[in-house]
Amino acid sequence: MRILIIASFIPYPSDSGARIRTWEIAGRMRREHEVVFAFHVRSEEDLARAEAVRRLGFEVLTGWINRGPRAVWTLACEVLSGGVPLFGLRRSRDLETQLARMQAARPFDVVQIEHFELARYGWLVGAPGKTVRAIVLHDLLSVAYARMARVETSLLWRWWREYNAWRLAKYERQLLPGYDACIVVSAREGAAVRGFTGERTAVRVLPNCVDFEAKKFLGEPEPGPPALLFVGLFLHPPNVDAARWMVEKILPVIRKSHPACRLYLVGSDPLGSLSALAGKPGVTLTGHVDDLAPYYQQCNLAVVPLRAGGGTRLKILEAMAYGRAVVSTAVGAEGLEARDGEHLQLADGADDFAKAVIELLGDQALRDRLRRNARTLVEARYSWDVCAEAHVALYEERRR
Repeated sequence: MRILIIASFIPYPSDSGARIRTWEIAGRMRREHEVVFAFHVRSEEDLARAEAVRRLGFEVLTGWINRGPRAVWTLACEVLSGGVPLFGLRRSRDLETQLARMQAARPFDVVQIEHFELARYGWLVGAPGKTVRAIVLHDLLSVAYARMARVETSLLWRWWREYNAWRLAKYERQLLPGYDACIVVSAREGAAVRGFTGERTAVRVLPNCVDFEAKKFLGEPEPGPPALLFVGLFLHPPNVDAARWMVEKILPVIRKSHPACRLYLVGSDPLGSLSALAGKPGVTLTGHVDDLAPYYQQCNLAVVPLRAGGGTRLKILEAMAYGRAVVSTAVGAEGLEARDGEHLQLADGADDFAKAVIELLGDQALRDRLRRNARTLVEARYSWDVCAEAHVALYEERRR
């Protein structure tokens, strides 16, 4: 099959959940099928990342996202027409033109859209009855925006997120039924989408996974002051909210019991959203790192203090693969088959979260039990090879 993947992000190097999933699935599909990428670019750095993907053997199209007056005009038209502002911010006339030309010259068998924000691209490429139109929902954006609105402190931003959540919910119900296949990452989201897509759309739950064979099961860190690790792309608002909540409300409680405890916030922060946290007691902000293994090695626990967002967290599966016990909120662990007290510890509320961390730091036997169970779970249930095979099988089924 000739498969086109359209994304508003460059999935290599893979430094966030959506990028990891897109890259892992594309690489495995390419073993037996032709895979072409089409990317939005916003900077010279994006162009360099796209070129790295091309050097690794993929055919790549790039288009600058609408900027300047065109971006303002597109956004205004979207809002005035009652559409979703996010759609107006995620357009590239340049890429749309290139895709139309490529489709005319050599049609695609499958068009795979990454994220609902690009849902309209599904109708720019392909022909009804000949091209399988598929969309991967890394999360349900309407739910993600609504959750961010609930924890937003700025009244203006809260209103903006509520407005987007309302519009997104409307358009999810309008656009998703037009797709041949809709891939979600959790059973909860699958049930929600099946509620309004109808029989034409095949809705499949294909969970996020982890390359556990490439992750060494680590032993305990060297003796010394305890350390906690939170990994995330800090361009993503739920990660920014989680980091601030962890630093401002949870870590001070933990440090009352463990005064030397350190928190490592590891991941790209292109907007400097967390710069104010760098000087807080016990906090280390690393920025992007090429290899996470040394940070997992020196930390006793992985923490996932998410209060918003959707989908499922690759950061939890990765921590489990490395052999690190995890403390997460219920939202953070949503959609995973991990059970509280068996594979990880769940806690909501700042005091309860801190209490769970303190308990695990003081109980090595419990940490060992959780991390062994968690590694067994990811090996049994979360394989990228199985997920990629299911993608291909779904597309072949829809082509018949």
